[in-house]
Amino acid sequence: MVFECGEWSTVCPFRIFSFASVLLFERTLGLGFRIPFGPGVRWWRKLNWRRVCFAGRKAGNFSEHSVLDLGVILFCCFIRLMGCGLISSMVQIVLWAVMYKVNEQIRDTIGRVPYTPMGSSVSIKSLLELLLPQNAVDKPIAREIKDFCLCCSALASSEGVESPSVYWIPKDLSLLARSVLGEFFFACIISTEHEMVAELMAEVLPELKAVVKETCIDPDNEEFVSRVVYPHLGTMCSLIMPCALTMLDHWSPEVKEQGMLALTHLGKNVIAAELGWYEEAILDACCRNLPASDELWPCVVEVSVLMLVCTQRKNPRSSWFDQILNEMLSHLERQPYNRQRRIAWLQHIEPVISAMGLVILMHFHRIFPLFFQWLHFEDDETVILVLERIHTILKLTWVSKSPFVERLLEELILLYKEVETRANREAIQRCTLDILILLRKCKGLQFELLWSKHKDDPQLEKLVSSLSSEALISQEITRNI
Repeated sequence: MVFECGEWSTVCPFRIFSFASVLLFERTLGLGFRIPFGPGVRWWRKLNWRRVCFAGRKAGNFSEHSVLDLGVILFCCFIRLMGCGLISSMVQIVLWAVMYKVNEQIRDTIGRVPYTPMGSSVSIKSLLELLLPQNAVDKPIAREIKDFCLCCSALASSEGVESPSVYWIPKDLSLLARSVLGEFFFACIISTEHEMVAELMAEVLPELKAVVKETCIDPDNEEFVSRVVYPHLGTMCSLIMPCALTMLDHWSPEVKEQGMLALTHLGKNVIAAELGWYEEAILDACCRNLPASDELWPCVVEVSVLMLVCTQRKNPRSSWFDQILNEMLSHLERQPYNRQRRIAWLQHIEPVISAMGLVILMHFHRIFPLFFQWLHFEDDETVILVLERIHTILKLTWVSKSPFVERLLEELILLYKEVETRANREAIQRCTLDILILLRKCKGLQFELLWSKHKDDPQLEKLVSSLSSEALISQEITRNI
């Protein structure tokens, strides 16, 4: 027998039983007894019944006798759960109440949004509406909760995204979905939202993987995965990895991007040991996706660097460093004037350089020609990033036995003269000076011999003075030590 919300508060016989049930549950939890409900036991231990009452009253707008009203809800839902065979997790009761409270609001908001699919017979809007609870469709409560969370996740992930699948979702609908997910986290009465999402991911991701194999629609994985962080995410690797790797192999750039974003979040929130079984597959997928479009290149570089460093940090001579770095350099050599590619690479490559250490010497013959070319572009951001990467390489390698020392000095001096009229002149000249100071420490007499050719250049008067001052300070520090 199913009661409507309005009928619950008038069913007196059930009030007495349900009130006793709530007190019994609270007393049992307070004594720390184990309730024999299998996997759902851990949810019982985390429940805070004062918050349950509050959540229940919010969900149904009940009278001041909220404990009694909640008891009726618990009892009726308890019967419903028993009939569905889902008694293992009583937290579903509260989620169900919250879900039905906001369901119509979300459905009405989606219904008012104009949407015409472009170049496709598939309506994303209709698919999302089908995920919302419907009175005419009898679904298990766990299925309703899962579909509802996936719908809210898709809506919430649209904020700030210019994807053809979600561009039509207005900001207020995205914010509403986020607030609904927040209510779900509150209603779950658990320590963090990450734990709830981790529980739901076990249900959602396997189905999402199957969908990705068939179509490019609904790449909601990134929003759902990004709500779980360390230490909860490590235990979900076996669920996330197959789904994310399937997305990387998809033909649609939109789906590929979502897979990369999910892997990026994963790399930032798990330890290397948790990726151990998947590192070869991940790095191979990253390498295969490097020939990506300009739009995907920043994501590909970021996830490749992150996963490479995370899994191979302790082995700088790993063949994966050579393979991925050479693949990146090949694309940059073919398109050195592509600003989007070079900026993304220069911004993200620092961890790889640091992890490789002296081994980066093997790639000087490909890296420095690109650096020398980029140093003279009329793009201050590129120039500053190149100078920062050169400084890092000098610190790690001291350009040992390198034929590029003389060329590097000449290029830096030329750059110092070129930037006199630029807006970021001071920042560029400061970076140049820092590199020259480090180069002097690295090469000693070789640097002095090469530098002597430029000491009398009137355009370098300020640079000569700065270098001399730094040399005197260095000598004074050494003497005091």
